[in-house]
Amino acid sequence: MNNFSEVLCSVCQVDNIHLLPPDFVESAFQSADRDSGGDIDVCEFIDWYSAFSFSEKMVGLTEASQEVRTLARRLETEVVAIERYKIAFEKFDLDGSGFIESEEFTNLVNLLLKAPHGYCLPNERVQSLWREADKDSSGYIDFEEFCEFYMKRFDQKDASERRYNFSDYYRSIRKVPLFPTEVPE
Repeated sequence: MNNFSEVLCSVCQVDNIHLLPPDFVESAFQSADRDSGGDIDVCEFIDWYSAFSFSEKMVGLTEASQEVRTLARRLETEVVAIERYKIAFEKFDLDGSGFIESEEFTNLVNLLLKAPHGYCLPNERVQSLWREADKDSSGYIDFEEFCEFYMKRFDQKDASERRYNFSDYYRSIRKVPLFPTEVPE
C-alpha cells in the first residue's frame, strides 16, 4: 500500500498522499488488488492503470474543472455547455462575487431577451424571472441556479425546444379567453 500510495501521488501529480481524498486512495488500492492479497503485482497494476488512467483524479484536473464536471452530471448536460455557462456567468457577475445580484440579473435578462437599446423590461417581469432563477430565495443567484435558469429559459438543445416566450408569460398573469363566451347580436 505504501508503494502504491507513492505511485498514486506521482500519477495524480500531488506531493503528498494526504492531498488525495482518502476514499479515492482506498478505492484505487482495492480496485488494483484484484485478488485481495494485500499487494499488487505487475498484472494487477497494468489492468488497474489501463482502466483508471483517464479518471478525473488521475488526469490532474483542477478542483474547479472537477466541480464543472460534477455539475454537468447533476444537471444531465454536457461539460462543454456548463463551461459555456461559466463564461456567461462570469461576464454578468460584474463585481466578481461569485453570485449574480439583482442589478446584475436585470442587465443579464435585458441582454438575453434582446431588449432594444435604451429600453428595459418591466420591473414586474424581471422580478418574476428573478423569483424563478433564485430558487432558494437567498437574494442572489449562484452558478448552479444560473445554469438551471439559463438551460430552461434560453438554451435550445434542438429546434423543437422553445426559448422564453413572452406570450406564455402574459398568459400566466392575465387570463384572456380565446373565444368570447357571448356573441354580440
